[in-house]
Amino acid sequence: MANASSSTAHASMAHASSSPAPANHPWNPFSNSLTSSLTLKLDRLNFLSRKSQVVPAVIGHDLDGILFTGVPPPRNLVTGIPNPEYVQWRRRDQLLHSWLRSFMTESILAFNEKQPS
Repeated sequence: MANASSSTAHASMAHASSSPAPANHPWNPFSNSLTSSLTLKLDRLNFLSRKSQVVPAVIGHDLDGILFTGVPPPRNLVTGIPNPEYVQWRRRDQLLHSWLRSFMTESILAFNEKQPS
């Protein structure tokens, strides 16, 4: 009996974990514990060690196309209406931008603000 109930519980958990997120909760690649794994702020001395942590996280969340390829974003409007691909790209781009800035020291942020975009 315990075996049957444990297999039922296992099947329920498997179904719950494979269910897609509800439509009212957009995908957020940074909603997990990703930020807690990056505890040190980027400064002028630790770029390479920070890069070795950030790059796998960016690739693991399928955001490397935004950060590394230089491919332009989708068009904002298609036949005069908002392009859903652009909306999704912009959301992901801004989440990535915010996440990257969240672990920079104030001096790096100030330096970054002075650079042309």
